[in-house]
Amino acid sequence: MNEWTVLSKLLPQLIYPFSLVLWLFLLSLVFFVFRLRRLLGTMLLVICVILLICGSPLSQELYRRHEQQYLPMAIEQLPNVDAIVLLGGDVGLP
Repeated sequence: MNEWTVLSKLLPQLIYPFSLVLWLFLLSLVFFVFRLRRLLGTMLLVICVILLICGSPLSQELYRRHEQQYLPMAIEQLPNVDAIVLLGGDVGLP
């Protein structure tokens, strides 16, 4: 079960935009070494597109719209329940 915990913490780090750009840049260096110019150009174009989209106001606008769908609520407005939901922890996968 320890491996699942490690992977659940590590894998999201690999797909963040900056990490993704770094991985693609390393892959483009491999393409450069093997003189695969068409793949190198495509990879550099993808890197630029990712950086432009993630660094533009578009990403902030999408994030803002998502956050506005789930506005915070005062504790007094929440219904009384007989259960507590605990998010996180060990789920006991086989």
